[in-house]
Amino acid sequence: MMSQRALFIALALVSVGLFDIANAVATHCDRHKGNSEYRCGKDNYREDNIRITNRAGFGETVCFKIGKWISDCGGLATNYENIDAQLGPNKSRDFRFRAAASGKCDEFYVYNCRVDGVGRDCVDVLIVAPA
Repeated sequence: MMSQRALFIALALVSVGLFDIANAVATHCDRHKGNSEYRCGKDNYREDNIRITNRAGFGETVCFKIGKWISDCGGLATNYENIDAQLGPNKSRDFRFRAAASGKCDEFYVYNCRVDGVGRDCVDVLIVAPA
């Protein structure tokens, strides 16, 4: 038979696990800085992917940058990865977005979009969403 102390510890562990699940914020992507960038974020959520699709049309390749950041959710952020990428006409690509621990906010920025060397608002030329 389980002792009262063991039962208390088991219930506490289950409660902490349920609290973490309840406080998870799934990956979501939104326009950022007007329409010039996208920002995807998550808190206490599993690893997943961000799918980026070229919607520029007219057979144009889109070049862009990705910046990945982590913070204490409201505190100073630290950049942990930068990627220079491009997508051909009507192409899509999935980019890994690592898991975020409890109390940690991971952010995924898509910015500096260019078509034929000319700056464009990322919202006008790319679709960015969790995959």
